[in-house]
Amino acid sequence: MDVAGIERRLQRELSQRAVALQHSGDLANLLSTTIFGSFRGDLEHLERIHTLLYSEIEEQSERAYRAIFARAVINGPELNQAADAVDRTLRNWSDALIRHSLRCVKAVSDRIVRSESPNFERLSSRFSQTVSDFLGDTLEDVKNGVLRGKPLKEQQEDHVMVNIHSSGTGNVINVAKYMADIRNSVTQNVNASAASDEIKFLVKDLTEQVAEAAQHIGKDDAEILAKNLDALSKELNSPKPQKRWYEASLEGIKEVAETVGKVGVPILEVVSKLAPLLVS
Repeated sequence: MDVAGIERRLQRELSQRAVALQHSGDLANLLSTTIFGSFRGDLEHLERIHTLLYSEIEEQSERAYRAIFARAVINGPELNQAADAVDRTLRNWSDALIRHSLRCVKAVSDRIVRSESPNFERLSSRFSQTVSDFLGDTLEDVKNGVLRGKPLKEQQEDHVMVNIHSSGTGNVINVAKYMADIRNSVTQNVNASAASDEIKFLVKDLTEQVAEAAQHIGKDDAEILAKNLDALSKELNSPKPQKRWYEASLEGIKEVAETVGKVGVPILEVVSKLAPLLVS
């Protein structure tokens, strides 16, 4: 198993997630240095941020560990190495968000006249320890073969047994193998194309997001995503790419991503960046 590759991929995904958190949603509002409301720049302000951060860290922790076991059935030393890689990346990401939150609240507090400055550092330190304990407990559970109270072996087997019906052939294929084949096809098409480095990067990123989403959605939606992604990459590698086929493929991906909830958000984010480069 490519442990370094796991860390790089997760670092990239979490970095993108951090940017999204800081630009939209409830957390972005709390991280703004604009003063409004009675709690701005005080301990309650930081506590509200911590509440949202903890939920986000829980979600990203589960997503990251599940992604590993969805890609391959692993155990023993490989399991420990992969789990340690995820834990390191999650800790670095969490620490960076906690430090950023502290800086934002202090920046607001510094603009407010008070007789005594709140002890933000102590609150932040306690929260850091809470997060560290949670990540440590999660890592220990994973190494013992459990994630969120369910044996990892069952999760691996559940994934392996999910099937997709290949349209037009009547064959039933394993979803993990199907997505691996799609990923290989897309990678080959992208590498052989004359597209810019930015487009190649985004299409590969889209491939990873689709593969991740396929683990959590219905087989029909997974197949639609995969087929449109493959068609997009083939058009990218064609002698004379046509914008209308780009539009059709991206629209097909977008339609599914918009209907599957939170799991589709990363896909929509990549599509929004890719579309102007391909169809404008």
